[in-house]
Amino acid sequence: NRELSILNRHKSQFLATMSHELRTPLTSIIAFAELLQQQLPEDDQTNLQNVEEIRTNGENLLVLINDLLDLAQIEAGRYQLRPETMDLVDVIDSVERVIAPLAMQKNIDFSTEFLREVPLVKADPEKIRRAVLNLAGNAIKFTPEGGQVKIAVDFDQEAQQILVKVADTGIGINKEDLAFIFERFRQVDSSNVRRYRGSGLGLALTKELMEMHGGWVGVTSEPGKGS
Repeated sequence: NRELSILNRHKSQFLATMSHELRTPLTSIIAFAELLQQQLPEDDQTNLQNVEEIRTNGENLLVLINDLLDLAQIEAGRYQLRPETMDLVDVIDSVERVIAPLAMQKNIDFSTEFLREVPLVKADPEKIRRAVLNLAGNAIKFTPEGGQVKIAVDFDQEAQQILVKVADTGIGINKEDLAFIFERFRQVDSSNVRRYRGSGLGLALTKELMEMHGGWVGVTSEPGKGS
């Protein structure tokens, strides 16, 4: 057990130090794909579509790598929060700019709402944005065309807690699966052939980020009715 623990720590340290080496070439690939898109003539639809595939898949891979490396850095004790006084309105606006176009592509009714005035809070805005973005991105992914996704922010005066609720009308989750959806590399459908692609890291990272801030994350869901 001690040897396994040491090997696991070495693995985490290796991945943590590899972050720059993995991210840099992939970022370059995405940048050059965008440059090619701008240079290709509009009537060259075949090559435009090919370059778009390169860019899209590069961005998807970068998201997966970022989640994996962030979890590795947390394990290795190298992941640090950079707290500052932040307004959650700005964070939700930033998430909305990313999620709204994705919702539009699937004809999903997406909205955000602040149920009451939320105080400023001391937190790492990028990490909070990442956590909410993971939840909202999952909601879009698992909600069929014509569904609804909503981000609602509330403030519990008595508990002094800011509550961010991401609700969808998606496929839902079975009761027996709720216990492990925040575990690393776990997905409700773990078969090799899955309709919904993903690494199973997004929710695990969200949980880690919330707990690093002294917060928590939970889920309620019903199959066929949403989460």
